[in-house]
Amino acid sequence: MATKTKRVYEPKPGSRVSKKAAQVIGDTLDDLRSCGEAVTPTAFLDRARPKSSPLHKLYEWDDTRAGEEWRLHQSRRFIGGVRVITVTNRPVKGFHNIEYESRTNVTREYARHDLVVDDEDALSQISAGLYSDITAAVLKAVDLGFPKKDRAWKAIQKAVNENRPSL
Repeated sequence: MATKTKRVYEPKPGSRVSKKAAQVIGDTLDDLRSCGEAVTPTAFLDRARPKSSPLHKLYEWDDTRAGEEWRLHQSRRFIGGVRVITVTNRPVKGFHNIEYESRTNVTREYARHDLVVDDEDALSQISAGLYSDITAAVLKAVDLGFPKKDRAWKAIQKAVNENRPSL
């Protein structure tokens, strides 16, 4: 009899998924595959529908609230999808999602590109986010077994190692 390998799942860096939820999600995806089902968002959602499902509580089931959350998600994508053409005629991202801290609270806000360029704290946040994204891409490449002798791969690794932001 074949031994079943226990997989441990964890959230990706920057994810809003808890460690416990990541394990439940990963186990569910494994179960879908082992049952011969296609691993699709629809199949995953169907597994979450029963109130007894451990995935159920991860979703917002109140359609009014869920609709509003979806529109906020769409708004984030719309704002993030705008670019501005500067006087140099070089297209750049129009707005950046930045965290601002006041005496009473911390908020996230979309700041115009030209304002972010002159804001050292904002640039530091963007740098850290880019580093996180690049690191995630490098880890994905490692997971996929990219050949270590590949020139492009070596250049990416070198760039990541040489440009770590100081946090």
